[in-house]
Amino acid sequence: ILVTPVLDEGRTFVEGYVPSGEWIDLSTDKRYFSRGTWKYFDAPLNVIPISIRCGCIVPMQVSAETTDIARKKGFSLFVILSSTDDGSSAAGQRITASGELFWDNGDDANLNYVHVKFEVRDRTLTVTSTPSSVESLEKIDYHELDLKLIFIVGLGKIPSEITLNNNPVKFTYHHNKQTCQLNSQDHITLSKDFIIKWIF
Repeated sequence: ILVTPVLDEGRTFVEGYVPSGEWIDLSTDKRYFSRGTWKYFDAPLNVIPISIRCGCIVPMQVSAETTDIARKKGFSLFVILSSTDDGSSAAGQRITASGELFWDNGDDANLNYVHVKFEVRDRTLTVTSTPSSVESLEKIDYHELDLKLIFIVGLGKIPSEITLNNNPVKFTYHHNKQTCQLNSQDHITLSKDFIIKWIF
């Protein structure tokens, strides 16, 4: 994640260095390439330029007044594909994404935690959750790991079907953003393994 803040009073744009690679601007939902150069970003008062490197999977939470409150609100998962999936077999073999989450109970010195790994291969998102120990299962509030929303970013066309553990799920496709949004109607938690697949 690349944050490019405005540091001078009154400015509505900012110039920042962007490392080499393909990125997505969260304020515009547009992909752009960088060869390791400086880039201008529009930055009105209500926008902080934030970019995410394509090929990353990022768990996010809504803002709250305290960390304790934020922990109770669950997660959204942003799956930023490494390149646009246009539905072709070549694109299906080419796209990847990965990420991970380390989650503990916030105040335990004994390091009771869950380590969650995310990976996309062959139009399949695999989520693997590993607790630090059997005892840690009793120390962590797993409602804090509830998954509320999943966004798959970089789908150039609408999938014909998306499945969760081989069961079809409802989704919304946003054409302008090339994004599929899955609302967690079924109980999905990052404390358990699951698989999401999409086909065209």
